[in-house]
Amino acid sequence: MRNVTVQNNHPHGRAKCNLLKCLHGNPETNNQQPTTNNCARRALTGNRGGFTLLELLVVMVILVLLASVVTMVVVRRVEDAKHAKAVSDIESISNALDQFYLHTGRYPTAEEGLEALRVKPQSDISGWDGPYVKKNIPADPWGRDYAYDCPGSNNADSYDLASLGRDGREGGSSSDADITNWDN
Repeated sequence: MRNVTVQNNHPHGRAKCNLLKCLHGNPETNNQQPTTNNCARRALTGNRGGFTLLELLVVMVILVLLASVVTMVVVRRVEDAKHAKAVSDIESISNALDQFYLHTGRYPTAEEGLEALRVKPQSDISGWDGPYVKKNIPADPWGRDYAYDCPGSNNADSYDLASLGRDGREGGSSSDADITNWDN
């Protein structure tokens, strides 16, 4: 067998790498097991370093799993934030409705709606000292108007104010649950 020598600028200062020794063991120590050192690897691959396809796929799978976990947490937090905003909006609108009641002695009718908090109703109303809200009444976090009814079916002596939640239908649970002024 011929002894093949490959020139290699080894990072540890060795100028030559004996490829035969790398592949068939070290005859000086009677070690016939192939060695897996950087010298042999570089000699066989043409001094190219890098990752195998399998290594890249494993890393990509790990990254996808991490991204999916993070996405689920973020989506859950967004839904929690929307629910909290709806609760806060209902509380703010309820406070404005109570101010309207203190000044006029009644709540806006269902026909007047929540717009009566911004613009004086056309009906003969005394004591209106609005506007009771600075901006337009916002839509709920899912883009639908808050449901207002006066007199309310759940609050017969005042009003019902609700958001139908994420699904837009009555009832539901979790983030699909209705947010109302009578459950607070």
